[in-house]
Amino acid sequence: AFREDVQDLPEQASLDDYESMPIEDFGAAMLRGMGWEEGKPVGRNSKGLVAAVEFVPRAGRLGLGAEPAPKPEVSDARRIKPGETRERADVMVLPEGPEGKSRNVKSLDEKLVKREEPGPREGKMMCVVEGRHRGLECRVLTLTKSEGRSERAQVELKTSGEVVTVRTSELADFGSGPADRAMGIGRGGGGGGPGSSSSGSSSSSSSSSS
Repeated sequence: AFREDVQDLPEQASLDDYESMPIEDFGAAMLRGMGWEEGKPVGRNSKGLVAAVEFVPRAGRLGLGAEPAPKPEVSDARRIKPGETRERADVMVLPEGPEGKSRNVKSLDEKLVKREEPGPREGKMMCVVEGRHRGLECRVLTLTKSEGRSERAQVELKTSGEVVTVRTSELADFGSGPADRAMGIGRGGGGGGPGSSSSGSSSSSSSSSS
């Protein structure tokens, strides 16, 4: 019986047979067989995504929306192995979203870009962590540095649209410790806005008077 089964087997496919059958559109051919048409969404109700997307993985143990910390400088004293280099490899990420937030979903034709080093730069969304605008989100408009003075940044506050000037040392990246503390993230109370210090002082003064 086994010998008969072997004799009934079809002849082995040749390389020419493989070349004559295109496999690039194999998945699309299966979808068309199930009623799909090009340009229409996939799904029972035809309400899904039309364009394919790709997920860009975050670094290990990195929280949602957080930015990875910059890698430490490689010491020149460290002995490197053959094939290694002392130059740090570029970290490729997706361009920031409209609110300056990190993204993890891209279209197939979208390119990754080199991750910018932390710190202020023109057009970047940041958090004010010191001064009367503490805890507010802003967009950096211009950076100026005068001799004998600390570097200043002209920023546009997100909530009011007001343009103000602050020191660059008063700005921090979202997801950093100073920004989280200024915005009240991770604490039971509200944000550390300008009114928090005044309310605290008034309460302390009332308790002392009583």
